[in-house]
Amino acid sequence: MEQTFNYDLKHFKVGQIIEGEVIKVTENEVTVNFGDFTEGTMYLNELTLKEVESAKDFVKVGDKIIAKIKKRDDEVVLLSRLEIERDENHRKLLNKFEHKNAITGKVEKEVKGGLIVKIYGIDCFMPTSEIDVDIHFDATSLLNQNIKVKIIEVAKGLKNRDNVIVSRKVVIAAELFKEKLNKYKAIELDAIYEGEVVRVESYGVLVVANGYQGLVPYREISHLPFSNITEVLNVGDKVNVKVTGKNDEKSQVLFSIKTLLPKPWEVASQNIKEGDVIEGKVVRLTDFGAFINVYPLVDGLLHKNEYTFNPFLNMFDEVKEGQTITVKVISIDSNRERLSLSVKQLKEDPWLTCGLKPYEVVDMTVVGFDNGDAVVQYVADVVGILPKNQVSSERKITKAEDELTTGQTISVKVTNFDASDRYLQVSIRKIKDDAERQDYVKYMKEQDSVKNNNTIGDLLGDKLKDFLK
Repeated sequence: MEQTFNYDLKHFKVGQIIEGEVIKVTENEVTVNFGDFTEGTMYLNELTLKEVESAKDFVKVGDKIIAKIKKRDDEVVLLSRLEIERDENHRKLLNKFEHKNAITGKVEKEVKGGLIVKIYGIDCFMPTSEIDVDIHFDATSLLNQNIKVKIIEVAKGLKNRDNVIVSRKVVIAAELFKEKLNKYKAIELDAIYEGEVVRVESYGVLVVANGYQGLVPYREISHLPFSNITEVLNVGDKVNVKVTGKNDEKSQVLFSIKTLLPKPWEVASQNIKEGDVIEGKVVRLTDFGAFINVYPLVDGLLHKNEYTFNPFLNMFDEVKEGQTITVKVISIDSNRERLSLSVKQLKEDPWLTCGLKPYEVVDMTVVGFDNGDAVVQYVADVVGILPKNQVSSERKITKAEDELTTGQTISVKVTNFDASDRYLQVSIRKIKDDAERQDYVKYMKEQDSVKNNNTIGDLLGDKLKDFLK
C-alpha cells in the first residue's frame, strides 16, 4: 500500500518524515520540494548508505523521495535519508536471517576478535571462528573484498540497536557439502576407479577416487597377510579401487583394493605348473600326510604315499613342521584350491629300474628287523623281508637278529618280487636247499650211469628218492 503524507506546513519539525519531488541534482546535493513551494536540501553524505561518488548516480530530477527533516530554521531545511534507509536495510537483514539466505557484504576492517562486514550500509560483525572452515586461514586477505555470508545471530546491543553477527564459514561449509553431495552421487556402486592414498589409519586407508574420499577397510587391502598397513600402502600411493558400499544417510563410500587383485590360488596357478620342482615349508602334519606352503596362502598336500618308494620308511620320522622341503607338483586345480605334491617322484622308481628278478640269487644288506624277521635292502628304497624261518635250514630260528646283524651283507634268493605292489621277499635257506638238490641230482645221474649193478647204494638211492618226493 502506498504511503500518504499530510503536512501541516506551519508546524514542520525536526524528525518529521516527508515525501517530496527532486527538483534539482548536483554532484554533492539534492533539492527536494515537499509541498507549498517548501524546499529542503539533502547533501550527498545524507543521501544514501551506499557508496556513490555523485548524487547524480543515485537520483534524478522528477524522482519521488522520502526523507527525514534533520534540521530546520528560517533559512533552510536540511533532509536525510540515512536513518530511513538504515531501517529499511535492517528489515532486509532480518528477512535474510529469518529465511536463512546468504547475502553479499564488503569486508571493511579488522577488529579485535574478527572482521567488520558492511551489508546494506550496516556494520555487521564476523567472529574469527566464523571466517573460514580452515582455522589457519588468513583473515586479512579478505579486507576490501566482497564476500558471501549468512546472518547467524541478531542480538540487542547498546541504545537498543541490533548487533548482527554473520558467518562466512557456514556458507563455505554449505558449498562444500553441496559439492561433496554431487561428487557422492557421481560415485557408482561396483564401479572401478583409480585413486590415491591420502591417509593411513590402523583400521584402513582413506583413498580419494573420482574426486571423492572413501575408506578401504583393513580387510579389503590385500589377500596376503601383513602386520602393518605401511608394509603394503603409504600416503601418495596410486591404487585401483572398486566401490563395494554406499551409505546415503552419511554420504560414506567403501572401497576395496583386494577385490581387484588376483587371488593367491590364481597367482599360484599362473606361476606353478604340473611337473614343476619347487620348495616349500611344512606347515601342518596330519595322519595322511603333510601340508606344504609353496606360495603365499597356498598350501599343497604331500600324501604319505608320495614321500618314498620304501614301504618300510615312515614319512613322519623324517618330516617335521617348519622344515623346508623340495617337492614335485603332481597336479594343481586353482578352482578347487587343490595342489598335490610328491617327493618320491623326484626320481625314477627304483623298483622298476633295479633289474631284480624272481628266483635269482643276489647280495643284499641287512638294514633292520621287524617282528623277528630281517629287513634287507637291495638298492636304495628297494627293501624286502627275510622271514626268520628262511634264515637257516639247519635249525629253527625264532629271531633273525640272533643270526644276523644290521649292515651285514648276505646272499639271498628272491622268492617273491612284485614291483607294482612294492613287495620283496627273500630267503637264505632256499640257497642251501637248492644246492643240496643240485648235489642230489648230480649224484643220481652218476648212479644211473652204472648199469645192472644192484648194490646197496642203489637201494639206498631209491629210498632217498622216495623220501625226497
